[in-house]
Amino acid sequence: MNKTPLLLLTLSGSLLATGHAQDTNSLYTTIGVFETRTDEILIRAFNQIGAVTVGPDTISVRMKESKDLGTGEIVYGLSIQIDGNQSPRERALIDDDEIDPFAGRAGLPDQNQI
Repeated sequence: MNKTPLLLLTLSGSLLATGHAQDTNSLYTTIGVFETRTDEILIRAFNQIGAVTVGPDTISVRMKESKDLGTGEIVYGLSIQIDGNQSPRERALIDDDEIDPFAGRAGLPDQNQI
């Protein structure tokens, strides 16, 4: 059974529950802090994993990879974004070490069981 739509709906519920007071969580995540560093040359890559439309909103999940060319350090994560006609854009970042616990709370198997 494809768990992607269930994951997207669960993630969207988590994002909607945060409310509008929080603009972004990028500075509270490893990948967010990594990508906001100055005086560094970074390569940022992403790929869309999936998207689902819920009413007037579209929820997109993207995988992210960022690399510091100076040190060779690489960080991974997910970006979950809600775009809608009636609401402003919402975005959340999830570090790679938080994906399995997050999916586990959503009732999905961890990456090692797939």
